[in-house]
Amino acid sequence: MNNRDMQATWKYHDGTKHSYWSIRNSPHFLDWANRPQPFKIYPKIEPLPLPRDVPHTGVAALSAISEPVPSSRADSAPGLQDLARILYFSAGITKQRAHPGGEIYFRAAACTGALYEIELYVVTGDLAGLDAGVYHFNPADISLRLLRKGDFRGDLAQATAMKPAVAHAPATIICTGTYWRNAWKYQARTYRHFGWDNGTLLANMLAVSTASGLPAEIVLGFVDIEVNRLLDLDTRREVSLCLVPIGRKSESSLPTLREAPAPGLETIPLSEREVEYHAMIEMHDASSLESEEEVAQWRGKQQVFPFSAPATQVWYSLATPGDVRPCSRSDTPHRLWPYSRPGAQRCRQWRIFDLLKGQQDSRLRGRGRSGPAYCLIPSWRFCVSGLPYLPTSSSKSLWPPFTNCFRPRKTAARKWSPDLIFSRNSSGE
Repeated sequence: MNNRDMQATWKYHDGTKHSYWSIRNSPHFLDWANRPQPFKIYPKIEPLPLPRDVPHTGVAALSAISEPVPSSRADSAPGLQDLARILYFSAGITKQRAHPGGEIYFRAAACTGALYEIELYVVTGDLAGLDAGVYHFNPADISLRLLRKGDFRGDLAQATAMKPAVAHAPATIICTGTYWRNAWKYQARTYRHFGWDNGTLLANMLAVSTASGLPAEIVLGFVDIEVNRLLDLDTRREVSLCLVPIGRKSESSLPTLREAPAPGLETIPLSEREVEYHAMIEMHDASSLESEEEVAQWRGKQQVFPFSAPATQVWYSLATPGDVRPCSRSDTPHRLWPYSRPGAQRCRQWRIFDLLKGQQDSRLRGRGRSGPAYCLIPSWRFCVSGLPYLPTSSSKSLWPPFTNCFRPRKTAARKWSPDLIFSRNSSGE
Protein backbone atom coordinates (compact mmCIF):
# COMPACT_ATOMS: atom_id res chain seq x y z
CA MET A 1 0.00 0.00 0.00
CA ASN A 2 1.79 3.13 -1.23
CA ASN A 3 -0.33 5.27 1.09
CA ARG A 4 1.59 3.87 4.08
CA ASP A 5 5.01 4.80 2.71
CA MET A 6 6.08 7.79 4.78
CA GLN A 7 9.33 8.18 2.85
CA ALA A 8 7.44 9.78 -0.02
CA THR A 9 6.01 12.33 2.40
CA TRP A 10 9.36 13.16 3.91
CA LYS A 11 10.92 13.44 0.47
CA TYR A 12 8.33 15.97 -0.61
CA HIS A 13 8.41 17.82 2.72
CA ASP A 14 12.18 18.15 2.77
CA GLY A 15 12.30 19.08 -0.90
CA THR A 16 9.79 21.92 -0.63
CA LYS A 17 10.33 23.43 2.80
CA HIS A 18 11.59 26.99 3.05
CA SER A 19 14.93 27.97 4.47
CA TYR A 20 16.82 31.23 4.81
CA TRP A 21 18.80 30.51 1.66
CA SER A 22 16.09 28.82 -0.43
CA ILE A 23 14.01 32.01 -0.38
CA ARG A 24 16.86 34.35 -1.18
CA ASN A 25 18.59 32.21 -3.81
CA SER A 26 15.55 31.10 -5.78
CA PRO A 27 15.69 32.24 -9.44
CA HIS A 28 11.91 31.96 -9.75
CA PHE A 29 10.00 35.06 -10.85
CA LEU A 30 6.37 35.78 -11.72
CA ASP A 31 5.79 35.69 -15.47
CA TRP A 32 2.74 37.93 -15.68
CA ALA A 33 2.35 37.36 -19.42
CA ASN A 34 1.88 33.66 -18.66
CA ARG A 35 -0.38 34.05 -15.63
CA PRO A 36 -2.99 31.23 -15.53
CA GLN A 37 -6.67 31.88 -16.08
CA PRO A 38 -8.57 32.14 -12.77
CA PHE A 39 -11.42 29.90 -13.96
CA LYS A 40 -11.84 26.51 -15.60
CA ILE A 41 -13.78 27.05 -18.81
CA TYR A 42 -15.68 24.46 -20.89
CA PRO A 43 -16.22 26.39 -24.15
CA LYS A 44 -18.71 23.93 -25.69
CA ILE A 45 -21.02 23.37 -22.70
CA GLU A 46 -23.96 25.69 -22.11
CA PRO A 47 -24.21 27.15 -18.59
CA LEU A 48 -27.08 26.41 -16.27
CA PRO A 49 -27.44 29.62 -14.22
CA LEU A 50 -27.92 29.25 -10.49
CA PRO A 51 -30.34 31.55 -8.63
CA ARG A 52 -28.69 34.68 -7.28
CA ASP A 53 -31.46 36.02 -5.05
CA VAL A 54 -31.10 33.36 -2.40
CA PRO A 55 -32.84 34.07 0.92
CA HIS A 56 -30.83 34.34 4.11
CA THR A 57 -30.86 31.31 6.39
CA GLY A 58 -31.40 33.44 9.50
CA VAL A 59 -28.72 31.45 11.35
CA ALA A 60 -25.95 33.39 13.09
CA ALA A 61 -22.41 32.62 11.96
CA LEU A 62 -21.31 31.42 15.42
CA SER A 63 -24.27 29.08 15.61
CA ALA A 64 -23.47 27.69 12.16
CA ILE A 65 -19.96 26.72 13.18
CA SER A 66 -20.76 25.43 16.66
CA GLU A 67 -24.13 23.67 16.46
CA PRO A 68 -24.78 20.47 14.50
CA VAL A 69 -27.80 19.92 12.30
CA PRO A 70 -30.64 18.47 14.45
CA SER A 71 -30.63 14.68 14.15
CA SER A 72 -34.44 14.64 14.07
CA ARG A 73 -34.34 15.54 10.40
CA ALA A 74 -34.14 12.07 8.93
CA ASP A 75 -34.51 13.15 5.30
CA SER A 76 -33.05 16.39 4.00
CA ALA A 77 -32.21 17.14 0.38
CA PRO A 78 -30.81 20.41 -0.96
CA GLY A 79 -32.85 22.33 -3.47
CA LEU A 80 -31.34 24.47 -6.21
CA GLN A 81 -31.31 27.52 -3.91
CA ASP A 82 -29.55 25.56 -1.17
CA LEU A 83 -26.95 24.34 -3.63
CA ALA A 84 -26.43 27.85 -4.98
CA ARG A 85 -25.96 29.21 -1.46
CA ILE A 86 -23.41 26.54 -0.51
CA LEU A 87 -21.41 26.88 -3.72
CA TYR A 88 -21.39 30.67 -3.70
CA PHE A 89 -20.28 31.06 -0.09
CA SER A 90 -17.63 28.38 -0.61
CA ALA A 91 -16.07 29.58 -3.88
CA GLY A 92 -18.13 32.48 -5.22
CA ILE A 93 -16.72 35.87 -6.20
CA THR A 94 -17.32 38.50 -3.53
CA LYS A 95 -15.39 41.43 -5.04
CA GLN A 96 -12.90 42.27 -7.75
CA ARG A 97 -10.03 44.69 -7.98
CA ALA A 98 -8.09 46.02 -10.97
CA HIS A 99 -4.29 45.99 -11.02
CA PRO A 100 -1.67 46.54 -13.76
CA GLY A 101 -1.72 42.86 -14.70
CA GLY A 102 -5.50 42.59 -14.99
CA GLU A 103 -8.34 41.81 -12.59
CA ILE A 104 -8.22 39.92 -9.31
CA TYR A 105 -11.46 38.14 -8.46
CA PHE A 106 -11.64 37.61 -4.72
CA ARG A 107 -13.62 34.62 -3.51
CA ALA A 108 -15.66 33.88 -0.42
CA ALA A 109 -12.84 31.71 0.99
CA ALA A 110 -9.30 33.06 1.09
CA CYS A 111 -6.53 31.39 -0.88
CA THR A 112 -2.75 31.59 -1.10
CA GLY A 113 -1.79 34.32 -3.54
CA ALA A 114 -5.45 34.89 -4.46
CA LEU A 115 -4.95 32.21 -7.14
CA TYR A 116 -7.92 29.97 -6.16
CA GLU A 117 -6.75 26.60 -7.41
CA ILE A 118 -9.64 24.66 -5.82
CA GLU A 119 -12.45 23.66 -8.22
CA LEU A 120 -15.90 22.39 -7.20
CA TYR A 121 -17.99 19.68 -8.87
CA VAL A 122 -21.40 18.32 -7.90
CA VAL A 123 -22.71 14.77 -8.32
CA THR A 124 -26.46 14.68 -7.75
CA GLY A 125 -29.57 12.63 -8.08
CA ASP A 126 -32.77 14.35 -9.15
CA LEU A 127 -33.21 17.46 -6.99
CA ALA A 128 -35.88 20.14 -6.94
CA GLY A 129 -34.98 22.29 -9.91
CA LEU A 130 -31.96 20.21 -11.00
CA ASP A 131 -31.75 16.96 -12.96
CA ALA A 132 -29.41 14.16 -11.95
CA GLY A 133 -25.91 14.52 -13.29
CA VAL A 134 -22.28 15.45 -12.79
CA TYR A 135 -21.76 19.22 -12.85
CA HIS A 136 -18.90 21.71 -12.66
CA PHE A 137 -19.41 24.97 -10.77
CA ASN A 138 -18.07 28.12 -12.45
CA PRO A 139 -17.94 31.09 -10.05
CA ALA A 140 -17.34 33.52 -12.93
CA ASP A 141 -21.01 33.40 -13.97
CA ILE A 142 -22.42 31.51 -10.94
CA SER A 143 -23.55 28.60 -13.04
CA LEU A 144 -23.28 24.84 -13.43
CA ARG A 145 -22.16 22.97 -16.52
CA LEU A 146 -23.37 19.44 -17.13
CA LEU A 147 -20.46 17.05 -17.67
CA ARG A 148 -22.42 13.78 -17.46
CA LYS A 149 -26.17 13.28 -17.57
CA GLY A 150 -27.69 10.75 -15.22
CA ASP A 151 -27.37 9.56 -11.63
CA PHE A 152 -23.78 8.55 -10.82
CA ARG A 153 -24.15 8.53 -7.05
CA GLY A 154 -23.81 4.75 -7.04
CA ASP A 155 -20.40 5.00 -8.71
CA LEU A 156 -19.31 7.59 -6.18
CA ALA A 157 -20.51 5.48 -3.25
CA GLN A 158 -18.65 2.46 -4.57
CA ALA A 159 -15.45 4.52 -4.88
CA THR A 160 -15.72 5.32 -1.14
CA ALA A 161 -16.23 1.64 -0.20
CA MET A 162 -19.91 2.41 0.50
CA LYS A 163 -19.34 5.20 2.99
CA PRO A 164 -22.84 5.71 4.46
CA ALA A 165 -22.74 9.50 4.24
CA VAL A 166 -21.99 9.30 0.52
CA ALA A 167 -24.30 6.38 -0.19
CA HIS A 168 -27.31 8.20 1.26
CA ALA A 169 -26.50 11.73 0.10
CA PRO A 170 -28.82 13.39 -2.46
CA ALA A 171 -25.81 15.41 -3.64
CA THR A 172 -22.07 15.29 -3.11
CA ILE A 173 -19.65 18.14 -3.76
CA ILE A 174 -16.16 17.16 -4.92
CA CYS A 175 -13.19 19.47 -4.34
CA THR A 176 -10.25 19.22 -6.72
CA GLY A 177 -6.87 20.93 -6.86
CA THR A 178 -5.44 22.44 -10.06
CA TYR A 179 -1.65 22.30 -9.95
CA TRP A 180 -0.58 25.02 -12.34
CA ARG A 181 -2.93 27.77 -11.21
CA ASN A 182 -1.08 27.88 -7.88
CA ALA A 183 2.32 26.56 -9.00
CA TRP A 184 2.72 29.55 -11.33
CA LYS A 185 3.73 31.44 -8.20
CA TYR A 186 4.53 28.81 -5.57
CA GLN A 187 6.07 26.05 -7.72
CA ALA A 188 6.26 22.62 -6.08
CA ARG A 189 4.95 23.94 -2.75
CA THR A 190 1.47 24.00 -4.30
CA TYR A 191 0.63 20.56 -2.93
CA ARG A 192 1.01 22.00 0.56
CA HIS A 193 -1.38 24.78 -0.42
CA PHE A 194 -3.99 22.28 -1.56
CA GLY A 195 -4.56 21.39 2.08
CA TRP A 196 -4.52 24.96 3.34
CA ASP A 197 -6.77 26.45 0.67
CA ASN A 198 -9.15 23.53 0.48
CA GLY A 199 -9.48 23.57 4.26
CA THR A 200 -10.44 27.26 4.26
CA LEU A 201 -13.07 26.61 1.62
CA LEU A 202 -14.40 23.56 3.48
CA ALA A 203 -14.89 25.58 6.66
CA ASN A 204 -17.26 27.85 4.76
CA MET A 205 -18.99 24.94 3.07
CA LEU A 206 -19.70 23.08 6.29
CA ALA A 207 -20.93 26.23 8.04
CA VAL A 208 -23.33 27.18 5.23
CA SER A 209 -24.60 23.60 5.01
CA THR A 210 -25.36 23.63 8.72
CA ALA A 211 -27.06 27.02 8.44
CA SER A 212 -29.19 25.57 5.64
CA GLY A 213 -30.24 22.66 7.85
CA LEU A 214 -28.33 20.11 5.77
CA PRO A 215 -25.93 17.56 7.28
CA ALA A 216 -22.50 17.51 5.66
CA GLU A 217 -19.17 15.89 6.34
CA ILE A 218 -15.75 15.61 4.73
CA VAL A 219 -14.77 12.27 3.17
CA LEU A 220 -11.08 11.81 2.37
CA GLY A 221 -10.94 8.07 1.66
CA PHE A 222 -11.90 7.05 -1.88
CA VAL A 223 -10.48 5.35 -4.94
CA ASP A 224 -8.77 8.33 -6.54
CA ILE A 225 -8.66 7.02 -10.10
CA GLU A 226 -12.42 6.33 -10.10
CA VAL A 227 -13.39 9.80 -8.88
CA ASN A 228 -10.94 11.46 -11.26
CA ARG A 229 -12.37 9.45 -14.16
CA LEU A 230 -15.92 10.38 -13.23
CA LEU A 231 -14.98 14.08 -13.41
CA ASP A 232 -12.95 13.58 -16.60
CA LEU A 233 -9.82 15.06 -15.03
CA ASP A 234 -6.37 15.20 -16.59
CA THR A 235 -4.51 14.03 -13.49
CA ARG A 236 -1.25 15.64 -14.62
CA ARG A 237 -3.04 18.95 -14.11
CA GLU A 238 -5.92 18.41 -11.66
CA VAL A 239 -6.76 15.84 -8.98
CA SER A 240 -9.60 15.09 -6.58
CA LEU A 241 -8.95 16.04 -2.95
CA CYS A 242 -12.10 15.30 -0.97
CA LEU A 243 -15.84 14.65 -1.14
CA VAL A 244 -18.52 16.47 0.85
CA PRO A 245 -21.89 14.68 0.90
CA ILE A 246 -24.73 17.17 1.42
CA GLY A 247 -28.06 16.12 2.95
CA ARG A 248 -29.33 12.64 3.65
CA LYS A 249 -32.04 10.30 2.38
CA SER A 250 -33.15 7.19 4.19
CA GLU A 251 -33.73 5.21 1.00
CA SER A 252 -32.24 1.73 1.26
CA SER A 253 -31.47 1.20 -2.42
CA LEU A 254 -28.76 2.99 -4.34
CA PRO A 255 -28.76 3.92 -8.01
CA THR A 256 -27.25 1.19 -10.15
CA LEU A 257 -23.69 1.58 -11.33
CA ARG A 258 -23.34 3.31 -14.67
CA GLU A 259 -20.70 3.14 -17.33
CA ALA A 260 -18.57 6.26 -17.23
CA PRO A 261 -16.49 6.39 -20.41
CA ALA A 262 -14.13 9.30 -20.80
CA PRO A 263 -16.10 12.07 -22.53
CA GLY A 264 -12.96 13.98 -23.46
CA LEU A 265 -14.47 17.38 -22.69
CA GLU A 266 -12.63 20.37 -24.10
CA THR A 267 -11.33 23.02 -21.72
CA ILE A 268 -9.44 26.23 -22.41
CA PRO A 269 -5.76 25.99 -21.35
CA LEU A 270 -4.92 27.95 -18.23
CA SER A 271 -1.79 29.44 -19.79
CA GLU A 272 0.10 29.43 -23.03
CA ARG A 273 2.66 27.17 -21.36
CA GLU A 274 2.65 25.27 -18.10
CA VAL A 275 5.47 23.97 -15.93
CA GLU A 276 5.00 20.49 -14.49
CA TYR A 277 6.50 19.90 -11.05
CA HIS A 278 7.00 16.17 -10.70
CA ALA A 279 7.42 16.30 -6.93
CA MET A 280 3.74 17.20 -6.49
CA ILE A 281 2.51 14.48 -8.82
CA GLU A 282 4.68 11.87 -7.10
CA MET A 283 3.43 13.01 -3.69
CA HIS A 284 -0.21 12.74 -4.72
CA ASP A 285 0.30 9.35 -6.35
CA ALA A 286 1.95 8.08 -3.18
CA SER A 287 -1.01 9.24 -1.08
CA SER A 288 -3.73 7.89 -3.39
CA LEU A 289 -5.88 4.84 -2.66
CA GLU A 290 -6.17 2.34 -5.48
CA SER A 291 -9.05 -0.02 -4.63
CA GLU A 292 -12.17 -0.32 -2.50
CA GLU A 293 -10.36 -2.81 -0.28
CA GLU A 294 -7.59 -0.31 0.30
CA VAL A 295 -10.14 2.40 1.12
CA ALA A 296 -11.88 0.13 3.64
CA GLN A 297 -8.55 -0.83 5.21
CA TRP A 298 -7.47 2.80 5.42
CA ARG A 299 -10.76 3.81 7.02
CA GLY A 300 -10.89 0.90 9.44
CA LYS A 301 -7.27 0.94 10.54
CA GLN A 302 -5.99 4.45 10.19
CA GLN A 303 -2.37 4.24 11.18
CA VAL A 304 -1.10 6.48 13.94
CA PHE A 305 2.52 7.42 13.42
CA PRO A 306 4.16 7.87 16.83
CA PHE A 307 6.01 11.06 17.55
CA SER A 308 9.68 10.47 18.22
CA ALA A 309 10.20 12.12 21.58
CA PRO A 310 13.66 13.45 22.42
CA ALA A 311 15.87 11.10 24.37
CA THR A 312 16.37 13.54 27.24
CA GLN A 313 14.65 16.68 28.42
CA VAL A 314 15.83 19.39 30.76
CA TRP A 315 13.15 21.59 32.28
CA TYR A 316 13.71 25.30 32.80
CA SER A 317 12.00 28.14 34.58
CA LEU A 318 12.39 31.77 33.56
CA ALA A 319 13.02 33.42 36.91
CA THR A 320 14.22 36.87 35.90
CA PRO A 321 14.69 38.57 32.53
CA GLY A 322 17.43 36.73 30.69
CA ASP A 323 17.96 34.20 33.50
CA VAL A 324 17.17 30.55 32.81
CA ARG A 325 17.55 27.98 35.60
CA PRO A 326 16.79 24.23 35.75
CA CYS A 327 13.63 23.17 37.51
CA SER A 328 11.28 20.21 37.77
CA ARG A 329 7.79 19.51 36.48
CA SER A 330 6.43 20.25 39.95
CA ASP A 331 7.36 23.89 39.46
CA THR A 332 4.61 24.33 36.88
CA PRO A 333 2.80 27.59 37.75
CA HIS A 334 -0.96 27.61 38.30
CA ARG A 335 -1.54 30.89 36.58
CA LEU A 336 -3.09 31.92 33.31
CA TRP A 337 -0.94 32.72 30.32
CA PRO A 338 -0.94 36.51 29.79
CA TYR A 339 -2.55 36.29 26.35
CA SER A 340 -5.36 33.91 27.26
CA ARG A 341 -8.75 35.51 27.63
CA PRO A 342 -10.63 35.49 30.95
CA GLY A 343 -11.80 32.03 31.91
CA ALA A 344 -9.18 30.22 29.82
CA GLN A 345 -7.48 27.28 31.50
CA ARG A 346 -3.89 26.45 30.55
CA CYS A 347 -3.87 22.84 29.36
CA ARG A 348 -0.12 22.33 28.95
CA GLN A 349 3.13 24.16 29.21
CA TRP A 350 4.89 25.96 26.41
CA ARG A 351 8.19 24.46 25.42
CA ILE A 352 11.39 26.18 24.49
CA PHE A 353 13.83 24.38 22.23
CA ASP A 354 17.46 25.39 22.04
CA LEU A 355 17.59 24.67 18.32
CA LEU A 356 20.35 26.80 16.92
CA LYS A 357 22.43 27.93 19.86
CA GLY A 358 25.38 30.01 18.76
CA GLN A 359 24.42 30.11 15.06
CA GLN A 360 24.95 33.51 13.47
CA ASP A 361 21.52 33.83 11.89
CA SER A 362 19.90 37.25 12.33
CA ARG A 363 16.42 35.79 11.87
CA LEU A 364 16.81 33.90 15.14
CA ARG A 365 18.48 36.68 17.07
CA GLY A 366 16.10 39.59 16.81
CA ARG A 367 17.60 42.52 14.91
CA GLY A 368 21.07 41.06 14.75
CA ARG A 369 21.72 40.78 18.48
CA SER A 370 24.22 38.21 19.63
CA GLY A 371 23.56 35.28 21.91
CA PRO A 372 21.88 31.88 21.78
CA ALA A 373 18.68 31.49 19.81
CA TYR A 374 15.60 29.74 21.13
CA CYS A 375 12.35 28.70 19.47
CA LEU A 376 9.05 28.84 21.30
CA ILE A 377 6.67 26.06 20.29
CA PRO A 378 3.25 25.51 21.87
CA SER A 379 2.74 21.91 22.89
CA TRP A 380 -0.88 22.09 24.03
CA ARG A 381 -3.71 24.51 23.49
CA PHE A 382 -5.59 26.74 25.86
CA CYS A 383 -9.20 25.76 26.46
CA VAL A 384 -12.36 27.72 27.11
CA SER A 385 -15.35 25.64 28.21
CA GLY A 386 -13.64 22.53 26.89
CA LEU A 387 -13.07 24.03 23.42
CA PRO A 388 -9.64 24.92 22.00
CA TYR A 389 -8.78 28.61 22.07
CA LEU A 390 -6.19 30.16 19.78
CA PRO A 391 -4.00 32.69 21.60
CA THR A 392 -2.75 35.59 19.53
CA SER A 393 -0.61 38.67 19.98
CA SER A 394 -0.25 41.84 17.99
CA SER A 395 3.27 41.20 16.74
CA LYS A 396 3.94 37.45 16.80
CA SER A 397 2.05 34.37 15.70
CA LEU A 398 2.49 31.61 18.27
CA TRP A 399 0.65 28.66 16.82
CA PRO A 400 1.62 25.72 14.57
CA PRO A 401 2.50 25.48 11.78
CA PHE A 402 4.30 28.73 12.58
CA THR A 403 7.41 28.60 14.78
CA ASN A 404 8.72 31.94 16.01
CA CYS A 405 12.16 32.36 17.44
CA PHE A 406 13.33 34.79 20.11
CA ARG A 407 16.24 35.55 22.43
CA PRO A 408 15.05 34.95 26.01
CA ARG A 409 16.63 38.15 27.39
CA LYS A 410 14.93 40.39 24.86
CA THR A 411 11.52 38.83 24.62
CA ALA A 412 10.64 36.72 27.62
CA ALA A 413 10.51 39.52 30.16
CA ARG A 414 8.14 41.51 27.98
CA LYS A 415 5.68 38.84 26.96
CA TRP A 416 5.81 36.01 29.46
CA SER A 417 5.35 35.97 33.20
CA PRO A 418 8.12 34.73 35.53
CA ASP A 419 8.31 31.02 36.32
CA LEU A 420 6.64 30.00 33.09
CA ILE A 421 7.83 26.46 32.47
CA PHE A 422 9.67 25.44 29.31
CA SER A 423 11.31 22.23 28.18
CA ARG A 424 14.56 22.10 26.30
CA ASN A 425 15.50 19.50 23.72
CA SER A 426 19.06 18.79 24.77
CA SER A 427 19.70 16.64 21.70
CA GLY A 428 19.64 19.79 19.56
CA GLU A 429 17.01 18.53 17.12
